[in-house]
Amino acid sequence: MGLHSDIYYNGKENNIVQDLLGVAQKNCTARSRQTALVVDQTEYNEVFRQAIIRLIWPDPKLVERSVWMAAINPTGDLLDYISDVFPKAIFICLVRNPKGMISSPMRYRPFQSLPFESHCQTWMRSESVYRWCLANPDRGFVMRHEWLYSGESDVSDQGQRKAFFESKNRRWNDWTVEQKESYQQICGEFAEELGY
Repeated sequence: MGLHSDIYYNGKENNIVQDLLGVAQKNCTARSRQTALVVDQTEYNEVFRQAIIRLIWPDPKLVERSVWMAAINPTGDLLDYISDVFPKAIFICLVRNPKGMISSPMRYRPFQSLPFESHCQTWMRSESVYRWCLANPDRGFVMRHEWLYSGESDVSDQGQRKAFFESKNRRWNDWTVEQKESYQQICGEFAEELGY
């Protein structure tokens, strides 16, 4: 999507959005901190809005594009506040097959040392976003990762994509018995609900 000529996307993961707005939300909603605010809520939100714009959409030649896109990984409880800061925002919850998604960072050097359970918890973050999108259909849309690779007109290319996904999802065969049990305990119920 980010390659479309009407979309301004910087091609990066934009974790600064949930990091910065998580702090902003805490600071303006915690009773002990609300009293310390010296500007009203509208101005407060605008300061954070402008900071994010300057950090992830800084190119003056691209800001004229009709859609600005950010790749973020928030929890569902932050989406209402992000909606306050960016009132026109539409959220796409991209749901991936948990076996493939959990297996990927296990092979990527910066994440290999993390406990298996943390990879499962990362996938589970999508549950609250998924539920928020279902509850807010005017602002949220659920998209499955595999939908991005179906319906291609080139059959051989589609076959290659299908084989790629199947190979990623089979990686769970390499998991230990303990990892499979942890996966079932942490992700099993939600994965089953999604049909994975």
